[in-house]
Amino acid sequence: MKAWLITWENAGEHAKVLDKIAGLLNPRWPATRVAHVVEFLYARARYNIQEMAHQYAKFGCSRPYKAEIGPWEIVSCGHDPYLEARKVTNLEVVVDPATEMETISWTEPARRAVLTGELKAAEAQFSYTRSITGPVSDRVVRESSLREMAFELDSLLKGMPHRNSAELLERAMEFGPTDLVISRP
Repeated sequence: MKAWLITWENAGEHAKVLDKIAGLLNPRWPATRVAHVVEFLYARARYNIQEMAHQYAKFGCSRPYKAEIGPWEIVSCGHDPYLEARKVTNLEVVVDPATEMETISWTEPARRAVLTGELKAAEAQFSYTRSITGPVSDRVVRESSLREMAFELDSLLKGMPHRNSAELLERAMEFGPTDLVISRP
């Protein structure tokens, strides 16, 4: 299957998003239409209502991160993490029946240098297994706090004393049920 694949990309672990896949769009859409969707997804994920009202409703052109269409019709928007949309082929989604985890695989086309026409990168196959089930998430992972909380919650579940169980449970409630996965042996 062909599609526009929209993913969250980042320059470092500090800006890693819980779910890399942000969406899929019709491959027949032009890059300009995709750019509008990507820009909206970024705004929805990163702006509060006041910022949206000011930047979109009042001053439609004053948004800080406008989607840009680059070489090879790659659409990008934002800053660490940022969204990137590109056309892919051989898109396939396989669901593990035991865990309901989705593995998405796709092929990205060969890219040529814009000025020289030389082959810059060969066609490449990619695969990504989601770490959560259900709808996509744009929540930024705070790995150290998730690891710490998972350890504390695991200790609590095993009946070990915890310094403040109420605080731990309150912190756990900040995450949705699909945002925190604790694997047990």
